[in-house]
Amino acid sequence: MLELPSAFSAIVLSVSSGFTKPTFARFLSLLVGLVVSSGRRTVLRTLSSIRELSQGHWSSYHRVFCKARWSTLELGRGLARLILALIPEDQAVVLAVDDTVTQHRGKNVWGKGCHRDAVRSSHRHTVWRWGHKWVVLAVSVPMPLCVMPWALPVACALYKPREGQRHKTPSDLARQLLRLMERWFPKRRFILMSDGGFNSHGLARKVARRSCLVSRFFKGAVLHALPVQSGKGRPRVKGKRLPTPEAAVKRARLRRAEVNWYGGSKRKVALCSGKGYWYRQGKGLLWVRWVFVQDMDGTHRDEYFFTTDRSLSEEDVVSLYTRRWGIEVTFQEARQQLGLNDPRQWKKASVLRMTPCLFGLYSVIALAWRQAKAPRMPRTGYVKMNPSFSDALEYARRELWEHTILNTPLYRPLLRNTPRHLLNPLLSHLALAA
Repeated sequence: MLELPSAFSAIVLSVSSGFTKPTFARFLSLLVGLVVSSGRRTVLRTLSSIRELSQGHWSSYHRVFCKARWSTLELGRGLARLILALIPEDQAVVLAVDDTVTQHRGKNVWGKGCHRDAVRSSHRHTVWRWGHKWVVLAVSVPMPLCVMPWALPVACALYKPREGQRHKTPSDLARQLLRLMERWFPKRRFILMSDGGFNSHGLARKVARRSCLVSRFFKGAVLHALPVQSGKGRPRVKGKRLPTPEAAVKRARLRRAEVNWYGGSKRKVALCSGKGYWYRQGKGLLWVRWVFVQDMDGTHRDEYFFTTDRSLSEEDVVSLYTRRWGIEVTFQEARQQLGLNDPRQWKKASVLRMTPCLFGLYSVIALAWRQAKAPRMPRTGYVKMNPSFSDALEYARRELWEHTILNTPLYRPLLRNTPRHLLNPLLSHLALAA
């Protein structure tokens, strides 16, 4: 079994209880190969990156995803335990949920469908892509030397096209992922952030039972007051209709404030808010507080947000929603740096395991970089103010090359006999080129 650097060993061993010893050895080899690989992250390409370090027949590594008995939920639970240990118990855990589409064509690919690609689409033009649509739940964690928190994935679920009567929408999958976190950590308080695709009354009502939701709102939303019972006839389920948020903003006086904005910066905005009860037939009333935001610099359009938490102020609602942008950065980095669109599995078990493992690998690399407190690698003629995931990945590749791959009996003499002033440029090149 490969020996991992100290920054990785504690993280990886914490999630090893769900594997048998042979399966974990092959899973460990795949993990190292995925980090140091260049090009597409297929299983065979991963094995070619570590070559003689992978023991056994190449088909046994394919069986890790399609036939071996282990659960991605157990891996997610172990990662979530490590991530939540970084957040004080008296603070709320900020979660972000969103969906992303990974391209995967093929006649026999299980679970694929034609989905809207949010990255390539705009308000006027929609781009459709064949592949898998994943609903991802991530924990927003402040990172050292970074002005914007990172969104570290802990769980994800595959959205499948409509099949029979047990169809689950992305909002249903998001609710199930949140329930997992509440079940795993019953003593923690959660704040769920989502975009306009998850601002349904059903999700907000179910989230509000134990947690709170911060999301976009409708400017023409119909809100009501509490019903006043007259004592005659059937009890009323909703009260007097209140003005819509758009109508209320036209008559209100905006208040200027400074809030946390996208990218970790500060922005001067004009705010206005209101309260009411959101009603859906057959589902009852839900208390919400909506907030109108107008960017004073004029670079962003006016937006409406809402929350189900009575204790959050207007500034808190805006700052929390802009913090959601970290999960969009996670999707972009996972595609560019970890090959999120590269896997070519087509069986059910492989499809349901490979992509969650790539999201989990993102969290493992970020945690290892944070625990090691590794400095950012210097660049000649390039000034980078804030570290990003590429710096964490470069650190991970360098550590694995030096302490795992080149430290095996096959390459150990090379590492021992090479002068340090020659070894450092070699490791830097391997960390960048991999």
